[in-house]
Amino acid sequence: MALTSVNIRQEISAKLTASSYLSSNIPIGGLNTVTDSCDIGFEFVLKSGHADNQVILKWQNSTHSNKPTLHSGETSGTITGDLYSTQRIAGESDGLANVDTTNAEIIQDGSLTDIAAIAEIKAVYYEAPSSNGGIITITSSDNALGDLLLKSAGASALLVPRISATTSLTTQFDFSQADDIVKVVVLANST
Repeated sequence: MALTSVNIRQEISAKLTASSYLSSNIPIGGLNTVTDSCDIGFEFVLKSGHADNQVILKWQNSTHSNKPTLHSGETSGTITGDLYSTQRIAGESDGLANVDTTNAEIIQDGSLTDIAAIAEIKAVYYEAPSSNGGIITITSSDNALGDLLLKSAGASALLVPRISATTSLTTQFDFSQADDIVKVVVLANST
């Protein structure tokens, strides 16, 4: 799958109403537009089945040609299998807790093709819908990928880290309530 027209745009704006002789509406805000070259793009959605669901994104899995994979972070007992994901999660289908990273499958793009190994992570977007009732905690091994709390009633964050992917990079998603959802969108480069 080829990516075209890559455009990363962050914007926040508002108008401040003032009773001033100079101006009655004062614009505030900022805009940041980035046009980087990217040849990798993928997304996934996670929906918790219970309050203790935990998923780990390995940005480069050394047992899978350094390509990204998802893993259950539940380490005690067996996985209940109640976590929904648009990508396969290691540990979910075989019932094992996060003990065997070799059973993972490489994350796929929109055309159901394994994505290439990531050399540089350009942008990561996290989104929790307004229907969520709990908090989703996102913790990354590198702060450039985000340490965030996506609070209930909707939250999102767009990060443009431009960092090199290494086998040590991980991002963990911890759910505090059943039926909460997080969507993750990634733009990256293979060179």
